[in-house]
Amino acid sequence: MMIRILHFADLHLGVENYGKVDPQTGLSSRVRDFLNRLDEVVDFALREKVDLVVFAGDAFRDRHPEPTYQRDFARRIARLAQKGVAVVLVAGNHDLPSMLVKATSMDIFRALEVKNVYVSARQEEVLPIRLKRGRVLQVATFPYVNRNRLLLSDEVRRRPLREQEEYLRTQIAQRLVHLADQVDRSVPAVFVGHLTVLGAELGSEQRMVLGSQPEALLGAVANPAYDAVLLGHVHRAQVVRPEAPPVLYAGSLERVDFGDEGLEKGFYLVEIDEERRQASYRFVTLPAREFLTLEVDARRGEPMAMARRTIAGARQSGRLAGAVVRLHLQVRLEDAGQVDAAALRKEMDEAFFVAGIAVDVERSDRVVFRGELERLAPMEALERYWIARGVSAARREVLLQHLRQVMEEGEAQ
Repeated sequence: MMIRILHFADLHLGVENYGKVDPQTGLSSRVRDFLNRLDEVVDFALREKVDLVVFAGDAFRDRHPEPTYQRDFARRIARLAQKGVAVVLVAGNHDLPSMLVKATSMDIFRALEVKNVYVSARQEEVLPIRLKRGRVLQVATFPYVNRNRLLLSDEVRRRPLREQEEYLRTQIAQRLVHLADQVDRSVPAVFVGHLTVLGAELGSEQRMVLGSQPEALLGAVANPAYDAVLLGHVHRAQVVRPEAPPVLYAGSLERVDFGDEGLEKGFYLVEIDEERRQASYRFVTLPAREFLTLEVDARRGEPMAMARRTIAGARQSGRLAGAVVRLHLQVRLEDAGQVDAAALRKEMDEAFFVAGIAVDVERSDRVVFRGELERLAPMEALERYWIARGVSAARREVLLQHLRQVMEEGEAQ
């Protein structure tokens, strides 16, 4: 028999960028995008009669979600649970409070003891999930590990940053081994975690996280105790490892910003053959909000005419309507005054949201780099960069004086 699992992650409900407030509900129109994606996940799970839905972290935009968002999330999870679908929720970094003693945004499910809903937010654990027809699946959970949870000693905190990162990586590896040791190898098992695996291609999550992130080696995660490894935290959906056990990032359900432009959004349907202990999977795409950058190089032409042609092309291809759009226009200095941003915005009325119109002016004092950049002395390369950005000669001299002073002070220490 097959165990069917729906794996999704990184909902980030509450993201409101590039949206407009709905006067009837008071909510951002972008919030509706994220709820629509979650509805599509729930509809698919019920229609396809999956046995288990696993959520690999980051339900909300931040650790203090509005009650409205918590209610809307809970309604959809309850819809699954009431139909007899088991749901495992693993906390991500956006779900965890800054202080360990405070409740997480998911603890309400555990406090109310919602049937068929399992929450893992505080520590790694192996959850025996009872599925329909008496079957059992082990879910080894790995909530996001922040520095506070690893309890770095003062001695470790005084070490160079590189040594701290190596210490954190070692601690995570030890926790991963300890977790795998608790798995009964005779029973099907999956790993569900919220973490960064070295070698994964990153996405828009880089803009939503401050500071460095604890990382895990691929070999430490892909333990043979598991039939599949299902991850969250990285917003780019991908197969990090196709061999058994496959290591999958579901990615974010909806596009968050232009860092997600062109990336498919959705979730994984994973099937595990109970007898052969083999996992197969397929990515199910969702109709996420389109993000579109229009590039116009008008340094050898008429800016407004060229911009209008580019916008018309996007309209005719069907990509403009309903998209979050930004326009990047390159012009000569003598043509900069011709650009009418208001008129160009009007040309893009079909768009869901116009994120901006950037005009990059080619200046006459731009210096062309002759030879490879690495052959230039650092101070020369920096000065040429400032020239390319249009920084005046007087301003450049002041900046160079300050830079020399800082360098001298650093050498003296």
